[in-house]
Amino acid sequence: MAEGLLAEASAAAKTLGLAYFRQYWRDAQNFRLPKLLQLVAEFGLDPVRIARETELSLPLIFRRLASLPPDPNRPPVGLMICDGSGGLLFKQPCDDFQAPRVGSACALWPLYGALTQIGVAARHQILHSGRPGTLGEENLFDTFSIAERVTSASFEGVPVLRSTMLILRAETPTSNQPLPIGSTCRLCNIDACPARREPSIFSDGF
Repeated sequence: MAEGLLAEASAAAKTLGLAYFRQYWRDAQNFRLPKLLQLVAEFGLDPVRIARETELSLPLIFRRLASLPPDPNRPPVGLMICDGSGGLLFKQPCDDFQAPRVGSACALWPLYGALTQIGVAARHQILHSGRPGTLGEENLFDTFSIAERVTSASFEGVPVLRSTMLILRAETPTSNQPLPIGSTCRLCNIDACPARREPSIFSDGF
């Protein structure tokens, strides 16, 4: 079936597409949709509670939640996956929380911070700059991030790392100050950002 869907794609697109379908198939076999829907009905889109209930890895839970069939009664789910260099391997937006079409994403994304502590799960509430304008609670998101080795530990070769970040609309603000982030420097209106590497098209410079 995957080969049929990718019949008209380029060679590079076929390689990426087949890798995605293989991962999806493995995930679906390890965590089948009926069980997933049952737990979502019980716990909502709570990856930690679902992971505890199933004893499955958080990256797998993140991917399965992001693959849920559309439901008007369920909020959207975003997912970002990058490799150890920060290159985005997969990007599924969540409303205004989108990855840049070209170039690098915002260096402050928790997705990248997870690469500094492999295997340590982190939850952040972030305020996304979204479209040009004033930051507000309409751009408040909860992110869940974790990085993992995707090759077995060995004294030979270079470890291959992958970081995964689940993105959900925040239901309520936390007591802590949310982390302001953007999608990419060129399309970000956050002033005096310590991670800015190039001017924004919405301002006169750094």
